[in-house]
Amino acid sequence: MVSRFLAMVEVGLMKKKRKGTTRRRPRGLDWSKLTWADLEDWAGARAVSRGSSYQRRGRVHDLNVSTEGELVAWVVGGSRYATRVRWKGGGTGSSKLESSCSCPVGWQCKHAVAAVVALLDALENEEELERAGPDDVRWTLAERNPDVPTASEASSKPRSLKPFLRSLGKDELVDLVLEISELHPEIEADLAHRRVVSGDDAGRIVQQARAEIASAAQEAWSDGWTGEGELPDYSRVEGSFRSLLERRCYDEVVALGSELFETGQEQVGRAHDHGETAAAIGECMAIVFRALLRSSLSDSEKILYALDLSLADDYGLADGAGGVVEREWSKRAWSAVADDLARRLEPAPVTLTDFRSRYRRDRLSDCIVSALDSAGRADEADGVCEREAPRTGSYARLVRRLMDAKRFDNARQWAERGYVAVREEQRGTASQLRDLLRDIARRRRQWPLVAAYAAEQFFERPDVPKLKEVLVAAAKADCEEEVRAVALCFLETGRRPSSGRWPLPATGLPAADDPEAGRVAEHWHVLRDLATEERRPDDVLEWHDRLASRGRTRWRSEDADLRVAEAVASTHPDRAIEIYRAAAGRLIDQMKPDAYVSAGGLLRRVRDLLRASKRSREWPELLAGIRESHRRKRRLMEVLDGLDRRPIVSSRRGGGPRRRPRGPRRTRQ
Repeated sequence: MVSRFLAMVEVGLMKKKRKGTTRRRPRGLDWSKLTWADLEDWAGARAVSRGSSYQRRGRVHDLNVSTEGELVAWVVGGSRYATRVRWKGGGTGSSKLESSCSCPVGWQCKHAVAAVVALLDALENEEELERAGPDDVRWTLAERNPDVPTASEASSKPRSLKPFLRSLGKDELVDLVLEISELHPEIEADLAHRRVVSGDDAGRIVQQARAEIASAAQEAWSDGWTGEGELPDYSRVEGSFRSLLERRCYDEVVALGSELFETGQEQVGRAHDHGETAAAIGECMAIVFRALLRSSLSDSEKILYALDLSLADDYGLADGAGGVVEREWSKRAWSAVADDLARRLEPAPVTLTDFRSRYRRDRLSDCIVSALDSAGRADEADGVCEREAPRTGSYARLVRRLMDAKRFDNARQWAERGYVAVREEQRGTASQLRDLLRDIARRRRQWPLVAAYAAEQFFERPDVPKLKEVLVAAAKADCEEEVRAVALCFLETGRRPSSGRWPLPATGLPAADDPEAGRVAEHWHVLRDLATEERRPDDVLEWHDRLASRGRTRWRSEDADLRVAEAVASTHPDRAIEIYRAAAGRLIDQMKPDAYVSAGGLLRRVRDLLRASKRSREWPELLAGIRESHRRKRRLMEVLDGLDRRPIVSSRRGGGPRRRPRGPRRTRQ
């Protein structure tokens, strides 16, 4: 906090020094040659898009250049960052630029891009910029000097103040700190916290920690685009926990951990802050689990404490509990844990449709089974699995356990029984059980049955990977050709095979009720994907055209079209160019910066295919047509400039609507 205030003092001094500096035009000899492609090669398309947006929204402040033409600026993102960029020239792509920034990324970031775009705007508008002197604090901040922590709001203590502070006497320093704390209540609160945690009264530290937990339990939100937000500060809670840990007050930390967890669960449940509050609480809870291992609780109580928090955890606050549970504990301790948890399993039935209660009961029973195994009571663990399977639908857990014990007959019986019980309410579990039945058949080398189970899944949800699984098993059952012929016929016509034409045995499993059952629908998209994988471009285009004749369906996605173009590019370049151009047009029509960048990537493929086909003369005409149709879309023009590697400044001075960009905004500190 104090260093943050001193940084503001230093920035003020720096601005006073700059009042007498000369204003100069940025050296444009090399910068004027920079292209959008150079920027994208250097920082990536997304950083260029975000950085350009930052500049248009006026987030670049106090843009200055050095005598050598290196630029430095404040750029406001999530916080305010010091950014410096040097244009080396002479190289290609990313070798032309170097940058450093006080943001978490550190280099080649959107803040550096924003500063570069601001400088290019100044070149275009023939603006003059102030020179940045060698004592400008931003040079140091942007370089991430280990002696100067680069907090995002440039909160490092400037080294130029050290001689002055060291020259003050003790009383003068005390008066200065008191004066600063009166001006900044947050500094005063931080000093009060330090006074308590540095004392010997553990009771006061506990009392303070409890108050800090209550104080931090506020609404949490943040906007990643604007950088605005209100996040709780758990640093003092963490400091109090560490202080108690150093004083060996382990039981006190454990008790406070329960309070923090309960408060944090409710707070994080309401938060909209991209997980930042949960992460801060999780760091405090990590200290709690360290204290737990050294506390006066018995071994079984330590395990139960960690398990209880883990079972109640909905937001990852108690991730450190695993480190406690996974330690080496005695069988006696685990036996006590298992008995305690078993008493919590109420005999009341749980409906299979009630997912939440079923999920919580399954997690609790998982802990009981694990505890019983660790206690050497595996038979009792088997009994828990058998009792819970019909109650919660946890048949898969029981079947896997029986398979591990090589009790395959019992495993098959429970899997078939479970499939019948859950096939309507728990389709995912039913699918798992059928997979397990197939694994049982595979272990017994019953290949026709393995292929039959795989075929049932293929007919329900056909795709290429499922078809391959069927064919691999059918090959081992010596019926691959017959199965392949029937499967391809099904994909083309949508009709399932009759028993007379099907060489595989029946599995005996009832089919799950399907709302689309009885409806005949072709699966041409699978035939298209299969032809793509098997590198049959003529067939790829045939099935692609058949799907196109139906209009836009869910099986004709943008990604699927691009896969088709890639598959036929070497043999049918005209069709690939046609698909890429159409997809680029649809992206441009979305009128979104990210979509323009993606469209640029597709147009680059068109350019390369035209060159490979010796039709390079068509490319300028194609590009000119796109420019004319969309000349008002500035970000798209920047993307197109990148395709031609046109210098950014000259491209803006060229054709298209004249739009004066917003220059770097100068604000008072």
